[in-house]
Formats: sequence, structure tokens, C-alpha cells
Amino acid sequence: MFLNSWQAVLECELPNSRIHDFNGVLRHGEEGKRETPLDQGNLLLRGSSVRNTKWVLGLVVYTGKDTKLVQNSRKAPSKLSTVEVTVNKMLYLILIAQLALAIASVICYIIWNKIRGGSLVYTCLDAATSGVTFFAENCEVATESSNLGMLFTFFTLFNNFGA
Repeated sequence: MFLNSWQAVLECELPNSRIHDFNGVLRHGEEGKRETPLDQGNLLLRGSSVRNTKWVLGLVVYTGKDTKLVQNSRKAPSKLSTVEVTVNKMLYLILIAQLALAIASVICYIIWNKIRGGSLVYTCLDAATSGVTFFAENCEVATESSNLGMLFTFFTLFNNFGA
């Protein structure tokens, strides 16, 4: 068959985004002595269709991110309105402020509990070691709350902050 022994070299411009421009040279024949210039009329972009043609020889020039259509495409615009974008930013700000308040409250709780926690026997936190028999007999053994649990408690308490 004819194409089995046919050899050619294509020299063309580097990949670019100019859809309406293409320059190249197809060197073929004996030792590449024959040159056929190629231009935009010889280039089919992705998605093109050929009609009223019995046969076509084709050569893939650019693929993947190098195709002219991909290089010419741009990022899709956002479908959110400016009001929605502003509201989203405000919600992030409220969330960060609420988290900062909860962390500050936990720190204050830890400091306050270290300073005054032992003198509040009626809370039953340290009723067994308080020395008061009434609290020691009537208080159930309380499980000590963790600081992470207090963070969630304060976060929940500040939940109406943004409303």
C-alpha cells in the first residue's frame, strides 16, 4: 500500500491560542525534498466536521492542553451574584468571630476554674474533697468536663451571635 512506505515530517509553529492562524510545512518525498506549505485552510479544529468529501488524510498536530481551543478557553464566570458573594464572606467572618469568642471563653473558663473552682462546692465539682459533709453525701460524682467539650458548649451558646 502507498501509505506504508510514505514518510513525512511536519514543521509547524508552537502551540498557541490564535484560532485563525496556523503556519507549517510538510516535508515529504525523497529525503524530504518536497515541501507543502500548510495554513489555516489545512487545519481542522476539534469538533469540526468535513462534508462532501470522499476521503481524508489527517495528522494530529496539537493534543491535550496544547490544542488551540483549550488554550483559547477561559475560566467560566461565577454564577453567584455579588450579594451572594458578600453574604458568604460575612458568614465566614461571623464563623471566625464566633470561634474566636468561644476559644477566648474557654481560656477564661480555665483560668477562672483554676482560681475559684475550689471555693464553689455547691457546684458539686469537688464535693468529695471539700470537707463539707452535706455536699459530700448529696452530690453525685460529677464527671469533669473536658476543655474541648467546653469549646463546643461556648460555640453553641454564641450560636445566635450572627442573627
